[in-house]
Amino acid sequence: MANNYHYIIAGLPELFLNTENKGFQYEQFRAPIVEQLSQRDLKLVELLEEGLNADNLSEEFYAKVFSSKRGENRFLRFLFAMDLAIRERIVEFVSPQNAEQYLVKHSQVEEPSEEFKAQLNSTLAMTNIIEREFSLDRLKWEEINNYLTFEYFTINNILAILAKAKIIDRWSNLDRAAGMEIFRKFVAEVRGTCKGINNKENIN
Repeated sequence: MANNYHYIIAGLPELFLNTENKGFQYEQFRAPIVEQLSQRDLKLVELLEEGLNADNLSEEFYAKVFSSKRGENRFLRFLFAMDLAIRERIVEFVSPQNAEQYLVKHSQVEEPSEEFKAQLNSTLAMTNIIEREFSLDRLKWEEINNYLTFEYFTINNILAILAKAKIIDRWSNLDRAAGMEIFRKFVAEVRGTCKGINNKENIN
């Protein structure tokens, strides 16, 4: 299948991270995109979606992204390097005394910029869990947009659009109950990242 990224991207609606996305469905948005992709590109989409499922994140996953042939894709390396930086900073916030032994390090990953670190620190210092989660997603959104500044009609554009669509999908049907679920999931993810840290934060 010939690459037709220009045609695919031109036919997509512009995505916005705001409160006007009620009822947005990732699978519906995704379907017409993937049916136009080559098998090679579909594998990249599958790797993207694997990493966007928090249950799949592990040292093995990051190694696959950064070390394998599929890890040669620039956008996936960028996206999951950012994700890893965020998760490692969360570990440092949750348990600074034990952080070093639980951080997942990969020599292939570039250090995030000082500006990104400053924004991340400011976001993680927020006391409202829901606002913090939304601000983290907004930070990711803005970093993706910055990455795309010099990308024109490539598979990286497609992957970035799908990554942003996943963010919208996450928040499109959010209510108070879902907000508490995000909080519980946040704590569970940190526990999983830290593996063995006894986090005694009250989530009731």
